[in-house]
Amino acid sequence: MLNIKNFNLIQAFLRFPVASILAILATSLLMYSLDKPHPSSHIISLILTAIIGAVSNIAWSISHYSYNWSQTKLWIGRFIILLSLVIFYLTCLPESYEVHTTALFRLPIWYGCILIFLHLLIAYIPFISQGGEEDFWEYNKDVLLTLVEAAFYAFSLFLGLSIALVSLDKLFGIEIDSLAYPRLFIFLIGTFQTLYFLSNFPTVTYDNTIKKPIKAFLIFSQYILIPLVLLYMIILYAYAGKIGFRWELPKGWVSQLSLWFSVVGIFAYLLNYFNYKFSDNRLTTFFKKYFFPILLLPIALIFVAIYRRVSEYGVTELRYIVSLLGVWLLCVSVYFIISKKRSLKVIPMSLSVFSLLPILLGPFNIFNSTLSSQQKNLRKQLIDKKLLVDKELKSFPDTISADNSISIDSIKHFSREINNKIKFLDKRSDLSFINNWINNEVPLIKEKDPTVLTDALHRYHNTELLKERLNLFKTKRDNIYNNRVRYFRWSYDNKKAVKIDNNKFFVPFNSSKTNSESQNRLIFNPTEQSIFYYNGNKKLAEINLNNYLKSLSKHSTTKINYSDLNMQNPIYQYENEKLSASLIFDYINGSEKEDGQMVIRQIRGWGIIDIK
Repeated sequence: MLNIKNFNLIQAFLRFPVASILAILATSLLMYSLDKPHPSSHIISLILTAIIGAVSNIAWSISHYSYNWSQTKLWIGRFIILLSLVIFYLTCLPESYEVHTTALFRLPIWYGCILIFLHLLIAYIPFISQGGEEDFWEYNKDVLLTLVEAAFYAFSLFLGLSIALVSLDKLFGIEIDSLAYPRLFIFLIGTFQTLYFLSNFPTVTYDNTIKKPIKAFLIFSQYILIPLVLLYMIILYAYAGKIGFRWELPKGWVSQLSLWFSVVGIFAYLLNYFNYKFSDNRLTTFFKKYFFPILLLPIALIFVAIYRRVSEYGVTELRYIVSLLGVWLLCVSVYFIISKKRSLKVIPMSLSVFSLLPILLGPFNIFNSTLSSQQKNLRKQLIDKKLLVDKELKSFPDTISADNSISIDSIKHFSREINNKIKFLDKRSDLSFINNWINNEVPLIKEKDPTVLTDALHRYHNTELLKERLNLFKTKRDNIYNNRVRYFRWSYDNKKAVKIDNNKFFVPFNSSKTNSESQNRLIFNPTEQSIFYYNGNKKLAEINLNNYLKSLSKHSTTKINYSDLNMQNPIYQYENEKLSASLIFDYINGSEKEDGQMVIRQIRGWGIIDIK
């Protein structure tokens, strides 16, 4: 049994077996994916599923220990969670993480909402139907201190072991893989910190007693956190006074400062709620009594700032979240101001509900609200500039006379504004709504088109089509004033492969620039000193370059330095049972060690791949 002071590994597995296994699984897969330039979608989906599963099982196990459920109920719940994870893996996650789609864009938002809900659930689930305020505060205080302790040990170990690895590299010449450091960090945070935290997870008690916190907790919460919150308060109130004096609307970023003030302030309120029992600090008593009335002004600033931004530019995901948090802050503040019997549990409970609203409100959720608002905004701009007339999409004029009242700068500004708006919507949809406004439809690629999941399309393919229809490419002075010359520019993404024949491809490679969207890729792996060829997610070849480098070194005229040599033969032939390849090198940079080993730092060129 591994038992280092408070680290009892067996205890973690006994109390939270499924959560521990899933945490180790997620960590292992993440460490494994570091070696892969483009880890498969299955691996990424498994990592995301394992993280959700670990947090869910922690919450379920806490419920079991808090409410004294039977082992049968405990394992039935775990089985249901496992079944839900399988469904989540198969139906909720994107098909590809390499091609930018609407599903991939939305993933961080809804996944983050679920994670926040589950973490908040852990804070209050033992006290939904039992326990007093003292029990709730004591439990969450112990959870926080245990988490901080685990994180401190994990970061301390990372710092110490990293220095040890650097010492081995510099003092003894032992070459340490550059990926060793991120692997170590992931292991310590994902496995060590998690298992340490679970092994010391506090036992829930219902005795309405509070133990005196450690001195560091009291000092931090009373003499550091409260003064910082009051400093933010002074700044915000001074800014509110400036607004009132000048009678002007607040700047947009004031909503972010107000939110930070509110978050840090509520955190300080929770930490100090019972500290008055262990300290005669009057500031703590004052803060507990007047914090929520003080919070009303920053909440008002949030609403005014967000109203200004939304009225001018429409709803975005960030403005939606800020607005929702503003409503939550107002509800919580009013509750703590007017309620005679206040309950701390209201804060995490209500916040957990609000954390799910952005993804559960159907037509009013964060995605649909943003799309609807920005679509209306775009339609209004097109109509105002007479680019959408009688269900027909017009284009910018090719020429504008010198005496025209519209300035060149205003045309350029509006052109950029429309371009940015279209790109904004292209990230979140397939722009097919445009065709609902017009009779002369634009041949847009739909989201469900199979080519969307390949590298056959430009990232902003639909944007480019719409820009062409609107003539948004003409923004230069020559184009505006002079119609005698028409300029053109064709280009191809030089990071993408070119299909020569059914099974033959021309593939560029560059160790400094990796293209994750291409289905056919040549990727340089510095650890193996090899070039890997991927067709989709399948690795078909691992081309080691040691022999080729040795043949190049034979042409050096000096053993001291041969940094500027011309390659006598820039072509390297390779063949295996799956393909034949001709690599044409344009540039190779590296060094040769005393033992004769050649190490490539940078390499670029092209490959002609013929798949058998």
